[in-house]
Amino acid sequence: MTISSDSRPDGQEGTTSVRALLRRDGPGLLGISAATIAVVLGTYGIGLAGGAGPRGATLGALAAACVWIALTAGVFAARGDDWLGALLRGGITADASGVALLVLWLSSPSLTLLSAVKIYCTLLAMALLGVAAARVPRTSPSRYVAALLVAVVMTALLATPFWTGGLLKLSGEGIRETVVRWAVFANPFYCITAEIAERTGFVWHEAPLMYGYGLTRIGDYAAPPPPPWYAAAWRWAVAALILSLGRILLDRISRNRRLPGPRTRAWAS
Repeated sequence: MTISSDSRPDGQEGTTSVRALLRRDGPGLLGISAATIAVVLGTYGIGLAGGAGPRGATLGALAAACVWIALTAGVFAARGDDWLGALLRGGITADASGVALLVLWLSSPSLTLLSAVKIYCTLLAMALLGVAAARVPRTSPSRYVAALLVAVVMTALLATPFWTGGLLKLSGEGIRETVVRWAVFANPFYCITAEIAERTGFVWHEAPLMYGYGLTRIGDYAAPPPPPWYAAAWRWAVAALILSLGRILLDRISRNRRLPGPRTRAWAS
């Protein structure tokens, strides 16, 4: 059995057998999965051991999952030899986080099974954006550069409460609500915490810790609306789709340029 892979750097199509795929990517996928689960559940365990309680430990584990995927999904995908390898390596960060979510659902009162599924969808959208960004360039070094750039952007979006206060201060009254809305709706962690807010009683921008230490002032300028769980997921998924379509378009343009024109064919005949 063979699995079709994406265009190679030279534009040629290739196929990969299941056995060759497992031999090529299997060890890496196992390592990425183990590291992801260790980060998420390790954060949960540290939170419990540190006295944060199930609620605080769960929130810490979810934050760790978001940051881990933002930082690593694109980098792991850049190592892939083709689209399939990139998708497996980057996407496994979300799948392994999904396994960790099942463990959290079984051990923490803060999560329901439905909430865990919704959170997984958000994490998957994050991973897909990292994969898509890493696959836009056609050379390996450029892919790592793209992966690092998208990691910076994704991390910045996760940290909107920390840096949007200054932006809001400089903004006019008329656009502050729009800025706050985007700061909330494009932030996966906001959407994740909003999904479980009824069970945790935690709203990120309202947390006393955030204001007690001056970490955010986002609530001083406008009242952030409660985002639906899918608000960030669909935005990040659409961004991933746009990047993927852009890469496909670039491949088609490059392939068409290499096709022989009428004069070349006539001369060859």
